[in-house]
Order: sequence, then C-alpha cells, then structure tokens
Amino acid sequence: MALECYQRAWEVLEQMLIFAMFVRLWVVVSIAKALSVFLPHQTSSSVMTSMLDILSNPFPGEEKACKKGAGFGPSGSKTNRLLLDSAPNNGIGRALSQTLELVNDTPASSRKYGFVRGVADKLLFENIANGSEALVEVNRLALKVGFSRTLCLLVQFLDRRRGQLQTEALSWPWRILKGHSQGGTTFPLPSVPFLGSIWNVLSVLFQLSPESRPVAVSSNSLIIEDEEVAEKLVQELLWMAERLKECSAIEDAIIQWSAAASLASLSRHASPRVQHYLMKISIFLLQGMTWATFTAPEDVSLHLLLLWLPLLCTPMSGIDGNNFTASQRLEAEILLAQIIVRLPKMYQESILAVWVREFTESSSDWPNLQNCYDSWCHEIRLSKYGTCDNGK
Repeated sequence: MALECYQRAWEVLEQMLIFAMFVRLWVVVSIAKALSVFLPHQTSSSVMTSMLDILSNPFPGEEKACKKGAGFGPSGSKTNRLLLDSAPNNGIGRALSQTLELVNDTPASSRKYGFVRGVADKLLFENIANGSEALVEVNRLALKVGFSRTLCLLVQFLDRRRGQLQTEALSWPWRILKGHSQGGTTFPLPSVPFLGSIWNVLSVLFQLSPESRPVAVSSNSLIIEDEEVAEKLVQELLWMAERLKECSAIEDAIIQWSAAASLASLSRHASPRVQHYLMKISIFLLQGMTWATFTAPEDVSLHLLLLWLPLLCTPMSGIDGNNFTASQRLEAEILLAQIIVRLPKMYQESILAVWVREFTESSSDWPNLQNCYDSWCHEIRLSKYGTCDNGK
C-alpha cells in the first residue's frame, strides 16, 4: 500500500515538473516572439539565438574560443595593424593585413571571394619579387598573424558545431526555441510524449491561439552552415601555410600548429572534409620540419606529433573522406618515422605510445609505424640490457 502511494506521489511530482518546464518554455518563446515583433531591426537573429542559448540550454559549456590577445580582436584589424606598424613599408603591410582579413570574412559563395584572394596573392608575390628583405618580412608578419586569426576562427566554428551536435542530442527543447527565432522544418507536437496534452492545458490557462503553438525544428541547417565555413577556413589555413613556406617562414605555422591543442581536440568531431584538410596541413608542416631552412626544436616536434597523430589515425572513406593516394600515405609514414627517430628516446616513447593506442583502436591501417616502434624497442633493449650470448 505504501509503495503504491509512493509511486502515485512520484508520478504526480513528475507531471508537475514536466508542466513547469513547458511553462518556462512558453515564457521564453513568448519573450522571443515579442522581441522579434517590437524590435525587428534592433534584434538580429544571432542576438536572438544567443539569448535563447543562455535561457534554454541546460548544459552551458565553457567558452573555448581564442582569447582576445591571441592574434585578433572582433575583426582582427587592431592587432594586425599594431604589429605591422612596426615594420618598414607599413602601408603595404596594412593593405596586406586588410586583404587577409577580407579573405576570412568574405563567404566562399560570394563572387568577390576569388577577387579578394587574388588581390592578397598579388600583394604577396609582388613583395617577394621586389627582392627587398623588408617586404618579405612584411609578408611573414602579415601571414603569421593571419594564420593565427584563421586558426582561432576555425576553433570557434568547430566548437560551436560540437555544441550544436551535443545540444541536439541532449536537449530537444532547444530545437523548439530555435524554431521561433529562425524557422525551420517542423514536426507536430503530439509526436513528442506528453507535449500535445500539456499544450492543451497551457492553451486553456493562457488563452493561446493555435497559431502560437510551438514547433520543434532541426538545426541541421545551422550545423551544415558551420561545416561549410569551417571547410573554407581550413583551406585558407593550408593556403597561408604554403605562402609562409614561399617566404621561408614555415616555422611560424609549425610553432602555432604545435600549440593548437583546442583545434586538435575539436578535429575529432569535425566533418570528414575538414579532417582531410587538417591532415594535409599536418603532413605539410611535418615536411617543413625536414627542410634545411628550419630545424624544429625537439619540444615543438614532440607537441605537434602528440596533438595530430590521433587525427592521422582517424579512419575516413568515401567522397568526403581521406583521398590520399597509396604513395602519399607511404611518404607520410616515412616522414613520420624520420622525425620520430631524431628525437630523444623518452620523446619517442611518448609519441609511439600514443600511436599504438590510436592505431589499435582505429579501423584504419594508416599510418603504420610498426617498423619505427620495433626499432625503438630494439634500441631500448640494447641500451638498458645489452646483448646476451646464449652459447656461453
């Protein structure tokens, strides 16, 4: 008897909690709709979305975007120009800085995107062709800051995409709110358990019209949009890294890449196309470590490999996946082995421990560093235990 009373009390409490949640949802939606009616010009969709994020997301995460002094501000212009003002021919430096910012900020779908990227390339090549070391330094400084800005923007978009995917999975009320600020594909409320009956109660209590009935939407369009922007930014990172190489300044990109822990972590949740370009950048910068113009510090090599080996072991296939040829894969494996064997044995152990774990857990057979792993084990045996002659 007592158990039945307890179960009934719990059911009543559960229904009250559900009812309270939907009252709160209705209040938030009403506020959002009122703002969109009375402040149509002052309240942008991004502001509305941010407000709904704060009000409705039950799992607020930490902001992982780059901090303000990390290479750019809201538009990046202030930091770029402060750095370039100290360089000779700073008028050219400011022009180059502006075009690099515009490359980031102009959508790839715009017909002017090719124009502004062409302007940036023209400035870079003409500065190199001039033969002035000062102009090459202008290129290097502008590209270094541009690379940092692009990297930070990419972190922001990937972090937002991951947050949207997590919210989609954990909090379907977010999709209800999203529908009122941005519109989208809807599905009827009765398809959600208890939602139709609770709405009927709310409509009686608050005299709601059928038109104000909330709908749930999928934020797939937002996720796809962020994926497209992320793909554009990662292609621009590769482009800037290639331009830094032409200015004999590949070390600037290598050092930043070895410290990009947030990006390396988020890369595991990125789309296959973004992952593919991140792999290309990683291999390109690893190649840069072997060029005669730059000798990477051991700590930089260690950090870069520890951060990006897990992504290289990520399996991808299909049109949107890993399109490296067999020869490219073999060259990458040889490159990785060459870099690893140059490092101290303790560093080799850390890197190979990461590789063997990721390689074992992955369905991909690349990169296969078995020979490098065996060689390290053999050298450790010799250095620690020597050889044993069983014939004596």
